[in-house]
Amino acid sequence: MGLQIEHAKLCRLTASGFASSHPTVEQWLEQVLIQIRATLAEGPVNAHLWSYRVDGSIFVACDLWQDGKSESIAITFLPGLRPDLSDVLQPQVPDMADALHMAGMVVGSVRATVTLGRRTGELSI
Repeated sequence: MGLQIEHAKLCRLTASGFASSHPTVEQWLEQVLIQIRATLAEGPVNAHLWSYRVDGSIFVACDLWQDGKSESIAITFLPGLRPDLSDVLQPQVPDMADALHMAGMVVGSVRATVTLGRRTGELSI
């Protein structure tokens, strides 16, 4: 799927909350929703949205699952890269703002109950 974009930003995000996304982002969302429908059953969906660092790189994870079911789907956004949505479950996005907005598009589309952050087992640093 040719979902590479030449634009510096995928989404126009304003402080007022109004947003617009490049048409390729809408195509990407359609592909993600196809995978979600193929993986998860009908019914309530949970989402865990969190960020993490590995070897100096930052990632945004969006994990979707249903209570009592073993199936899940994980989307890992790779911020700070040239936009490339070819790998639907590991989209490369320009920044954290686009990653968070696109994750919001996913969880909003499936009306997921969202948990933000990973605090289980957190230690003071």
